[in-house]
Order: sequence, then C-alpha cells, then structure tokens
Amino acid sequence: MKKAAVFMVAAIMALIMTACDQPGDSAEGDPVVATVNGESIYKSEWEEIYSNYKQMLSIYSGIDASTESGKETLEEYKTIALEALIRAKVIRQQADSMGLLDFTEEERAQAEENVRETIQTQIQSYADELKASLPEQSEEECYAQAQQAYERDMADKGESVESRVQLLLEQQANDELYDVIAQAAIPSEEDIQAEYNRLLEEQRKLYDEDTNQFFNDYDAGEVLLVYVPYDYVKMQHILISYPSEQLEEIQSLYMDIYELEADLAEEEDAEKRSELEEKQAELDTLMQEGASLIQEETDDLYQQALEADRDEFIQMVINYTDDTGQNTKQACELGYLVGEGDFIDEDIRQAALSLADGQIAEPILTVNGYHIVRRDSVLEAGEISLEEVREKLTEQLTSQRQTDAWEDSAEQWIEAAEIERFDDIYKLDT
Repeated sequence: MKKAAVFMVAAIMALIMTACDQPGDSAEGDPVVATVNGESIYKSEWEEIYSNYKQMLSIYSGIDASTESGKETLEEYKTIALEALIRAKVIRQQADSMGLLDFTEEERAQAEENVRETIQTQIQSYADELKASLPEQSEEECYAQAQQAYERDMADKGESVESRVQLLLEQQANDELYDVIAQAAIPSEEDIQAEYNRLLEEQRKLYDEDTNQFFNDYDAGEVLLVYVPYDYVKMQHILISYPSEQLEEIQSLYMDIYELEADLAEEEDAEKRSELEEKQAELDTLMQEGASLIQEETDDLYQQALEADRDEFIQMVINYTDDTGQNTKQACELGYLVGEGDFIDEDIRQAALSLADGQIAEPILTVNGYHIVRRDSVLEAGEISLEEVREKLTEQLTSQRQTDAWEDSAEQWIEAAEIERFDDIYKLDT
C-alpha cells in the first residue's frame, strides 16, 4: 500500500497545492478537518482530494467500493488524503517562512505570461481537433468554440487565470525550497568513494555466490554494476520467428523432447529412447519446413546486417527482431551475455564465442526461428573501475541523497508543526 500511496500523492500534487494555496475562513457548512499551525484545512478541500483518490483507485487499481477489501482500502485513503493535505500545508508554510512566497511584480507578470501562453496553446490544440472533425467549419469558428468550451471548463473547476498564476508561482517556490534542501545533500568525493566500495563489496559477495542474480541485475539494467564474476561476450541478435502456427507446433514438440530427455537422464528406457528419436526426427523436419517460410526474409536481413555498423545493426534489431527481450535501444545496448551461467542456445553460444568483435555469424536455425547474431564486445571479469562508473554513480547517489534529505526535512517540519486532526469529520462517509 505504501508504494501506491506515494504514486497517488504524486499524481494529484498539483490539486493538493491548489487546495492549500490560499487559506481562508471556513464557509458555512464547510467544517474544518484539520489545523496546521493555526491554518485550517476544510472538508471541501479534503473531499476533492479524496474523490480523486477514489477515482484513480477505481481506474488504475480496480478497487471495488462494494467489497469489504475495497471499503478497507478506501478507508485507508481517507487518512492518506488528509495527510497529503497536511504535508502540502506544512511545506507551503516552510516556503513562506523563508520568503519564497514573496513574489515580485516581475515574477507575477512572467507567470501570467506563461499561463496565458499555455491556455492559448491548449485552446488552439482543441480547435485543431475540432477542425479535423468538422472540416466544413472555418478555423475562426472552431477556435471560438474551443475557447468557449475551455473557459466553461475552467469556470466549472473554479479556476481563473489568477488562480493558475498563483499555482504556478507556488509550484516554483516549492521547487526553490527543494533546491535549497537538495543543494546541501550533494555527496562529497569521500561519499562517492565510500558508496563505490560498498557496492563493490556487496556485488562481489553476491555474484560470486549466485550467478543468476548477476544475470538478473544485468538484464534489468537498473543496478549500477561495479563487479563482473566471469568473462562474458556481449551479443545482439535479430530473431526471425517461424509463422505462428509452425512455431506453436515446433515449440510443443520441443517441450515433449525436453521431458523425454529428462526422463531418460534418470533412467534408460528403450521405448522412450525410440520415441525420443522419432520426435527428434519429426522436429528436424518441422524446423526445415518452417525455415523455408522465413528464408527469404532472413537472407535479406542478413545481407543488410553485413553492411551495417554497430548503431545500424542495433536499429535493425529494434525494427525487425521477434525477440521481445531485445526490441528496445536500452536492451540492445546491454546485449545478451554469453558465458558462465548463461541460458543461450548452444549453437548461438558457439557462434558468439568464435566471432571477433563486430562480426556477424551466418543465420543460425533454432526452435525459435533464424537468428542473425552479432558479437559486440567482451565484458571482462573483475572490478569495473570507479572512473568508468563515476558519472552514473554520482548521479545516482546525488539523487538518492537529495530525495532522502527532502523527505527527512518534510518529516521534521511536520513533527515540529502544531497539527490537530478532527477524525470524526474527515472520516465521515464520502
């Protein structure tokens, strides 16, 4: 639930800031649900945030309010909505105490110009859509309709140019406050070295014991690698799959063979051995028949690949491969690793290991189809030096420290604030 809560808070933060931007007196029939250092948060503000949570939970998480679990989740979000408003109020007060909400006339003028430009762009975009669907109308008529609809929508939401200007300024002030906190959290050279040493020690122990974890982290591309347990060859490939009907038949037969081989590895059985040989012969026939259906496409791509440089080949992979594990630029740049602990087909493995860097093997036929394999480079065993990863490590460590510093500061401001919550009001059925 915690991750979902973070996502929800981020998704409607602008709405929360709007609700908190200008505290005022309670309107009749709009009770106070909490106070923060004497400033009130009203039930109407809370209901607006909570209703957005409910809608997003229903759309993105499939929460059903008629079920017990759905009711429990929504009950939790009643508190989450209030805490989000309290947090926004505390942050606003902190920005105000530092003079960040004392906007100059020039700042207001620039913000108004930006808001009006954004409004004009959005109206024009809507007008263009109208013109595309109503070609008989003039551009002027479409623009007038779009403007009228846009202004009506703003009015329905209780928005105005002035309120949007205020929101933009407060968002900028919030960014300034974050920058003040973040600036003090930039790591030193000693911090960077210490983090590198920590990662190196952690990965050396982990990957030497569990090669699968190394492959998982490498393939995911989310872990900054500073240690490689063995020498590996990096490769990319274009997979040209058999037509779906043939592929399904081949894969099914391949699984039958795999199970028979597993059984025979445990105990020799003449009848199963004969069945295995028959199925292997049948598989060879099916693969050759399937290969004939994709031969022309494979030959064409192979000839293109022979003339391609690294970047061009990677683009070919992205455009043409049927392997969903290598159909993005990031995945292609990483490449597949061939070596200790890999799960690469033996024929592909031998081809990758026998090639020189940058070379391309003749198409290789497997149970998946034809593979056009390119050897990329060698990833050597051992430490990846700090200098090689410094930029990314610094960026990663800085981001984490600044985020932590911001969260710690917000928690400290909240702890120091005088906050009163009126549970009997904000937890009423909504």
